[in-house]
Amino acid sequence: MTQTTPQQLADRLRARFGDRIDNIEVSVGQATIEVPPAHLVEVCTALRDEAEFRFVQLVDLCGVDFLGFGEGEWA
Repeated sequence: MTQTTPQQLADRLRARFGDRIDNIEVSVGQATIEVPPAHLVEVCTALRDEAEFRFVQLVDLCGVDFLGFGEGEWA
């Protein structure tokens, strides 16, 4: 079985998901994607279930809440 490089994975992700992914970056030997909330479940489900990917573990999930930006503690 051949090993997929992070760049090859990034290229496959771009080809599969297109505009459902906001950003893909390859750095420090890892591919990182940014997915808008509207497409998160769809993309994660595909990464888990589709034979081309078959991801078995979500390593990192981050989110930022700017709802109160500029108010209260932000001032």
